[in-house]
Amino acid sequence: MSTERVINTVIVLAAVIAILCLLPVLSRHVCDIPCSNRQIALAGTSPPNTDPKPAPNTDNRTGEQRAEPGAAEDTALGRPQPEITLVEIFSDPGCTQPVQSLTPQTTYYARVDVRMRMGNQLSQLREVRVTVFYDSAGTNPPPPPVSNPQTCAILLCNIDRPPLWDINAGSPTSWQILPDQCQQPDLTKKSGTWVFAFKPGKVATASPPGNWDVCAKATSKFLLADELCVRNKAMNWYGEITFSAGLLDWGEVQPGLRFEDMPPNPRSLTATYIANGSYGVDIKSGDWSGGATTIYLDETGGNPPAGEMQFALKMSTAGNLSDAITIRKSYTPIGNGTQTGEGGVASTNTFYLSLTESDIPAETYSGTISYLITPR
Repeated sequence: MSTERVINTVIVLAAVIAILCLLPVLSRHVCDIPCSNRQIALAGTSPPNTDPKPAPNTDNRTGEQRAEPGAAEDTALGRPQPEITLVEIFSDPGCTQPVQSLTPQTTYYARVDVRMRMGNQLSQLREVRVTVFYDSAGTNPPPPPVSNPQTCAILLCNIDRPPLWDINAGSPTSWQILPDQCQQPDLTKKSGTWVFAFKPGKVATASPPGNWDVCAKATSKFLLADELCVRNKAMNWYGEITFSAGLLDWGEVQPGLRFEDMPPNPRSLTATYIANGSYGVDIKSGDWSGGATTIYLDETGGNPPAGEMQFALKMSTAGNLSDAITIRKSYTPIGNGTQTGEGGVASTNTFYLSLTESDIPAETYSGTISYLITPR
């Protein structure tokens, strides 16, 4: 899927800014959205595994039962020992479609099935937590105790009536827990299912090979605990662009305008890129229109264009006309980057406009400038 944003510009000729984000999938969709400083997201997706209910003891699951420090050691006396029988991530709130890959900013449902030994009720539990974390070495380690927006999020349910749902994923973070979609079972029962509704953060490290693990832990009021993990989930690539302004406006201009560092040139905006892996950014434009008149993009970057009814555009990421690239009708690379933090990477983009020397009918002309962010 791709998304395009169109922003009006004026020159009594003007440029509209658009963002086009390309997903690493076969189908594409383009839609115009209102002119505002909104963010455009893209991500790769993978079809869910349609197996309705995975077995709790497959090869990529590990489990451990233990007493926490300070817990009573004699469980034979009937102290409440929890046992986790299933942990899995699903794409639907009914938890029927397990997934093998996650996409940032998409809602998922972590299901944890717990039963109490010794005939105790679930009300004897103090906490159920789910840790979603990046296993960079692929060694199936225990979950880390410290959260990080790029590598670890801890989803928490403090057992109560009603339950208290929380998330710890570093700060700032775009990871989310959705309390209104989370579920706690009847605590008077001896077994039940917890469902954690959550969204992975924008910069959760892209890992197509499947290096994300999910570990659930249930702890009783007597500090007896059980833990079960499901391993080797993938995290799809994600990227987005936001702009400091939604408009490039050259105002009134005259035929024969040249690329130069004096009014009405140049015009600038700040683009901020956010990505959970390596990325590249491209740019393009097209012909502009005003009323019944069209002016045509000179892809040679003429200064001024040689043909009639033509304009040309250049753009620099360094603020210098000398290193500005010519904007064409097909995408041209303007930069690359690696995984960003939650705040992203800001880039000042400086635009230059030139116009043919022949007469152009007096109109307000508008068009689009499209940005494309993709995995590299």
